[in-house]
Amino acid sequence: MVILIILILILIGIILFNPLAPAQNNIDGRGNSSLLKFSIYCFICTGVLYYFILNGNNIDWWQKIVGENSFEKNVVQEEMPTLTQTQPQQQNTKENTLDFDRLKEYATNTVNNIEATNIFPDNISGYGKNDSGEVISIGFRPNSLSDYDGMSKAEIFAKRKKIVDAMNISTEDYYPSERILGSIQDGKPWWGTEGILCKGQGRHASDGMSRESSYFNNPILLLNLGLGRVMNGNKGKEDCANLWPEPSYISVKFAKKYINVGYALHEFMKNFEGSAFYDSVNKTDWFEFGSINARDFGYKYVRAYEYKGIKFANEPNVSQGAILQNYWCVGQSCQIEGGCNNICPSNDPFTFYVTEYPAYVYFELYKEIPNENTKPDAYFSVDLL
Repeated sequence: MVILIILILILIGIILFNPLAPAQNNIDGRGNSSLLKFSIYCFICTGVLYYFILNGNNIDWWQKIVGENSFEKNVVQEEMPTLTQTQPQQQNTKENTLDFDRLKEYATNTVNNIEATNIFPDNISGYGKNDSGEVISIGFRPNSLSDYDGMSKAEIFAKRKKIVDAMNISTEDYYPSERILGSIQDGKPWWGTEGILCKGQGRHASDGMSRESSYFNNPILLLNLGLGRVMNGNKGKEDCANLWPEPSYISVKFAKKYINVGYALHEFMKNFEGSAFYDSVNKTDWFEFGSINARDFGYKYVRAYEYKGIKFANEPNVSQGAILQNYWCVGQSCQIEGGCNNICPSNDPFTFYVTEYPAYVYFELYKEIPNENTKPDAYFSVDLL
C-alpha cells in the first residue's frame, strides 16, 4: 500500500510540473526548470512519508491506510524463524488467552476452601475481598527457576501446561504457542544465570538455572524483568549461585484485568557493589522487559503509560507504544558449539536503567492495534523496590 501511495504521488508530480519539458530562460539568464520544481516536490513528499512511517503506529487514519495485517505480517516475516523439525506431541491450533473470569471463579473456590480449612495452597500467597465479601484479587507465590539444559521441547511444554492449568489462568485446552515458542531444539543448553552474571560467554554460559525459566515458570508475568546484557565475567562476585532478580510477589485484580508484580531489585544489586556491573548500571541499558508470556496469551501491542524512577535507554521506546516481538530461537550469543535455546530478538524499545528506588512502571496491553478509543485488554505494572 505504501508503494502504491509513492507511485500516485510521483504521477501527480509529473502532471503538475512536467519535469521532462525543456527549461525556459528568464531575462537574467537563470533556468526556470520544471525539473527543479519536481525535485523539490519529491523531496517534500519523501520527508512527509518518512515521518508517517516512523510515527504511524500512533496515528489511527494512517493505520487504516497501511493496514493492520500488513504491519503485523511484515514484522513476522522479518523476525520469526523457520520451525524446527522436532514438534511437540500436541499442537496449539488456536490463540491462547488469559481468562480473568475463569481465574476469578478458581480464586473464589480457593478462598472458600482456605477460610474453611485455614490452609493455603502452595501457590497462593493471599487474597482480597470487597465490602460485600466478593473475592476481587488473589496473590500467587512466584515459582522458582529451574534448569532446562538437555530437556526436550515436549518436556518443557508439558511443564508449562501443568503450571498454567494449576493456576487456572487460561482455558482447559491451553497449550504453548508453537508459533512463538516452537523454534527451540531438543537437548540444547540454555543461557544460565551464573553464565550471565559471572562467567560470561563460552563453555560455562549455561551454568546455573536457565534464565528463561524465571518467567516461563511464571506465565502470568506478561512482561518480565531481565538483564539487558551479558556481564561477560563479573570481577566483583565470583560465585553467582542462586542469584537472579526473581519476582517477590504477584497479584491479580480480576475486574480490572490488572496484574502487579514486584522485584526486590535494589537488594539484588547490593550483591554486586564494587563491581563493574554495579558501577555502570545507571549508565547503560542493563535491564529490560521481555514479552514471551504476553505473546503466548495473544497480546501484540503494549504501551508504558506511566512510570517513575526509570529511564528508557533508546528512542523510540515502549512509552510511545511498541509491538511485542519476542519468541524463542536457537542463538549463538552463548558461544557454546551448536548454540543455545534463547529469546530473540533484542529488546531495544524495552531496555532501561533505574534512576531511583522505589521505581515503577504501568503498562497497557492490546491484542489489536489501538487508537485513542481502544480499551486495553489487560493492565500490567512492575514495582522495582
